Amino acid sequence: MHMPTYRRATATALALVMSTTVALAAAPQYTMQVIEPPAPYEWALGSKINANGDVLVTFLDLDDGLESHGVLTSQGQWIPIVAPGGVELTTRAMNDRRQ
Repeated sequence: MHMPTYRRATATALALVMSTTVALAAAPQYTMQVIEPPAPYEWALGSKINANGDVLVTFLDLDDGLESHGVLTSQGQWIPIVAPGGVELTTRAMNDRRQ
């Protein structure tokens, strides 16, 4: 028995939709959180997030030109990134091990 072409196309489309739905269900879930900059900083910039939900954050004080860099972990812990004396620091990326 010959199956009409449109039925094969419909079955393929349903299979693709079901596969996509399963893939979307496995996507990580994130929660938005306000990051309040501590004094004397005026701005907080969250720039990168890893698969664990840790965020790379830079605090800025534009008036005095101050910057502070660190990681805000998914548990809410602040881990500062401190450069050795005389070294200018810029943070650009972070892996899942917070490196």
